[in-house]
Amino acid sequence: MPPTSLNDDPESSAAKEREQVGVTLETQLRWQPGDVSFNRWRTSLEEMGILVLLKRMPWEDCRGFSLIDTNLIPTIVVNSEDTGAARIFTLFHEYGHLMLRNAGICKLTPNSSNTERWCNLFASAFLLPSADLTSYINSVNKLAGTNYDWPLADVYKLAVHFRVSRSVMALRLQRLGLAIPSYYETHKGELNSFDQKPKPVNPPRIQRPPGWKQKRKLREVGNAAATIILNAWKEDLANPTEAADILNLSLDELHGLREQTEAQHVRKAS
Repeated sequence: MPPTSLNDDPESSAAKEREQVGVTLETQLRWQPGDVSFNRWRTSLEEMGILVLLKRMPWEDCRGFSLIDTNLIPTIVVNSEDTGAARIFTLFHEYGHLMLRNAGICKLTPNSSNTERWCNLFASAFLLPSADLTSYINSVNKLAGTNYDWPLADVYKLAVHFRVSRSVMALRLQRLGLAIPSYYETHKGELNSFDQKPKPVNPPRIQRPPGWKQKRKLREVGNAAATIILNAWKEDLANPTEAADILNLSLDELHGLREQTEAQHVRKAS
């Protein structure tokens, strides 16, 4: 990941990084929308040496943040309260911060600092390359342009097709002159309401199956981070109690997590 500055064009930077990550748009469109797509993107970044963690945080305050330092593995933390599609945008917004060598906190607002605007533009350009999106829009809607106020139902269809959130699609349509100049601001409240996972009014009591806590922990920290911690235990760089404390698991749960992580490695290798 080469260092980047705010003087660099986010569109061209996104195109270069898309090649570096090695996921084509055709591949992106084949993935299942939502959590499946997020997990595929997460794996792609983990294979580049970036840790991707999920953490429950106040949704209105923080959608995600990144950590970068010469003594740290580059890390992206994504709010688990977001839907899968919204997490994907946060993932690449924070990837933009890592490129800028500037840790940051993600909020999806176009009228923010220069750094936040650059990262928003980078993430949306990464996920929705301009030529491909414009070509597709022109083939399905001849009315698209700076005078067109898209029905939200149609934005939803576009978002599902490209495996992104409604908010990111709206920002991209506005940026590329395929919607009215104030489209995102006009519909921001309704668009953002779809980014947060809905909460059940009367959540049912769930009988947790054996191993559920280990599965949840693996989902939160990701396979890469879990492997690093488990390898430290395996190589006697950390004792099992320390490894369990880091992950907030019991010793029995730590053993279960190791089994699940090893099973994932076997599945990937087969």
